[in-house]
Amino acid sequence: MRGFAPRCEWELDPRQVLVGRRLAVGGFAEVFLGKYEGTVVAIKRLLTNDAATIERFVGEVRMLARLRHPNLILFMGYCTLPELCIVSEFMSKGSLYGVLHSPEARKQRAAAARKQEQQHSRGHPAEEQNAEDAEENAAAGNAAAAAAALAAAPSQEFLSLELAGTAAEQQQRRLEALEPKLQRLVAVAVARGMAYLHTRTPPILHLDLKSPNILVDERWRVKITDFGLSRARQRTFVSSSAQGGTPEWMAPEVLRCESVAEPADVYSYGVVLWELITGRAPWENYNPMQVVAMVGFRELQLPLPTSASEPFLLELCKRCLARDPAARPSFPQISALLDQHYGPPSWAAHATPLMPPTPRPALLAPAAAGAGAEAGSLRQAPAVIALPAPPAAAAAQQQQQDAEQPCRPVIQRLLLVLLLLLF
Repeated sequence: MRGFAPRCEWELDPRQVLVGRRLAVGGFAEVFLGKYEGTVVAIKRLLTNDAATIERFVGEVRMLARLRHPNLILFMGYCTLPELCIVSEFMSKGSLYGVLHSPEARKQRAAAARKQEQQHSRGHPAEEQNAEDAEENAAAGNAAAAAAALAAAPSQEFLSLELAGTAAEQQQRRLEALEPKLQRLVAVAVARGMAYLHTRTPPILHLDLKSPNILVDERWRVKITDFGLSRARQRTFVSSSAQGGTPEWMAPEVLRCESVAEPADVYSYGVVLWELITGRAPWENYNPMQVVAMVGFRELQLPLPTSASEPFLLELCKRCLARDPAARPSFPQISALLDQHYGPPSWAAHATPLMPPTPRPALLAPAAAGAGAEAGSLRQAPAVIALPAPPAAAAAQQQQQDAEQPCRPVIQRLLLVLLLLLF
């Protein structure tokens, strides 16, 4: 260690990396707060050094080193001593999952929403009493319906009732949900980051997109992280038989260990949208094996609410959660739809491609029935590429070569016969 010599530009001197308190721990690694050359960073340290973990580490480092996008985590380097570590930028708010589902954050949002509603409803005591009466009546009806559904095996109808809950539960979830402006912000940022991955050459599949792998900082910048399972799609599909991941966010075809492509990430994005809309964790009352059976083989889906503060996101979520992968939109399409719906009006009106696509030139004009139609078709057809005429000397040389071409096989045969006779 006296004379540290990095083996590539991304390998960091471990003596310059300071490790602080632990922020989180997962199945493969633990994350610490740290500092590198005066910059606050996140240090992801692997828990084991077996062959599979090292392979995953190498794959993630290679993937991070080639990615550059504002909505993907900034990779700063890696260390191999004393343990395998990945150093990246620090996102102070942590994961989107923690922001959405931690009790502290939900209490803060609920308190702020109640305060705003109280200010808005002052002077309307009759309306408040009517709302309380309706809430009690609905609670009794929903409780009876849920009790009846519990007697049977879980079904799509039961899941819908479970999502609805009592009126009091609905009111509490509405208060605890992320405000619509932040829902839109997260949806747009994640879609842009994933559109960048899917438009690389070859396309990069994340294969572990979920709210715990989406990070947020104090300015609500949103970034995707954890590329340990990401793979470049060299062929039409990628085999998912050896993939890890979290069943609650995985597409049905991934749970069945079928070949997957970009739509698998789109389904996971739909689950993240569902979290934003409902304020709940997906399949929170079921264990992972139940989720595999229900989603992968019984064709059950996350129950969608009948209404949402952002109806456009609800409709987009429904399309992303389609069971047929071909029915799901692509991330470039999703990003374009979000920009069209939420973006500034002036942007779409004045934006032009850096290099507009040029039509393929037509070698022959399309045939037409009449002279007038033929003239019109010629006017609409792309310009014909005219090859420059060769010089006179070059033309003569080409004619001589064409004349000699038929004689060459005959001469070759005669030479072969002479050689046989001589030897």
